[in-house]
Amino acid sequence: MNAALDPAVSRFAALQAEKEEEAELWRRNVQSFRNLYGFLSQVIPYQDSDLERRYVFLRHLAAKLPRRSSDPAYQFDDEVRLEYYRLQKISEGSISLGDGDARPLDGPTEVGSGQVHSESVPLSQLIDLINERFGTDFNQADQLFFDQIVEAAMADDGLRQAAAVNPGDKFELVFKNLLETLFVERMDQNEEIFVRFMNDPKFQTVVTSWMASEAYKRLRAGSTGAASDRAPVSGEHTLPPAIRLVEPTAEERFVTCVPLVPLKAAASAFSDPQHVEDGGWEWVALDIQHRLRPGVFVAQVVGKSMEPAIPDGSYCLFAAPVTGTRRGKIVLIQLRDATDPETGERYTIKRYESEKTRDGDSWYHASVTLKPINPDFEPIVLTGTDEGELQVIAELVEVLGGAPPR
Repeated sequence: MNAALDPAVSRFAALQAEKEEEAELWRRNVQSFRNLYGFLSQVIPYQDSDLERRYVFLRHLAAKLPRRSSDPAYQFDDEVRLEYYRLQKISEGSISLGDGDARPLDGPTEVGSGQVHSESVPLSQLIDLINERFGTDFNQADQLFFDQIVEAAMADDGLRQAAAVNPGDKFELVFKNLLETLFVERMDQNEEIFVRFMNDPKFQTVVTSWMASEAYKRLRAGSTGAASDRAPVSGEHTLPPAIRLVEPTAEERFVTCVPLVPLKAAASAFSDPQHVEDGGWEWVALDIQHRLRPGVFVAQVVGKSMEPAIPDGSYCLFAAPVTGTRRGKIVLIQLRDATDPETGERYTIKRYESEKTRDGDSWYHASVTLKPINPDFEPIVLTGTDEGELQVIAELVEVLGGAPPR
């Protein structure tokens, strides 16, 4: 088909370059023929095979003709296809015909040769921004790729908490750390965008800023109602849930309350989540929605490396052991030979990233990177890591706030 169409496309392009108005008149005549033939062929039984062949040829040719410079930038008929629909009754009534004679229908007097200039609708989409800024040609499928990443990011508990307690510029720092992981996980879905994002700093900045802004607006809009029922608002910051000291019975532990554990003690005690029940810790009741279970505890985090997601001195809810993949999660880690440069301790709270290498039928960690959120701090990189060099103790569930228990 392309072998038959391409010579005609070349001749049209040459005519368009020399006599643009004449070329556009020919294009409109083609469109007029397609419209009229497509209509009449459904009501009149044609026997002319030449007309049918001409119609099929022109229908495929029209889609390949170069666009006029003044044409609309988007041709959704060529890019959008209906895949799903929902049938829903919205009203019910009578459409019975009235008595008497109806006015006869008039035949067509025009065949659509004029160009309709519809009112332009602004599209607040990322592809519009980057196509204009970088001269790319991304389409609606690429926009869907970006939207899917935003949706995946919004499902992250740490990101939701960051949106609730931070202004937009601080939130973007948290979002940026998660975004790279989400792109890597989806590199096979859109390799062109992935390569451009990883290798073009200006492109990465524009994409990150837009996606962070979009996620922040959605998360703030979605949390407004819930937050107003839970706690008052001060300025732009939603106050975190309250925690209070209690003296529970044995039956109430891990049902209505959890232990308050010093972080250093938690790093060793929660290697066995059941051990904490005999530790003699203080217990706190929480005004949160998360379901409690053995292995869940509260600890105070000291340090600035995880700001703004975890402000210095915040009380946080953790859960041990870590279930599912560790990749991309903020976790409490016990180190054997290394120390956290910020605190000098052999435990740390960082976002966990790793690269695995295959050795025969088995896999091992080629490197483990413990990434801070605050860009002022360097990550902890462990290469050739054996299983015994670090132990992932617990994962962050929620930042509860900076005020001490009352």
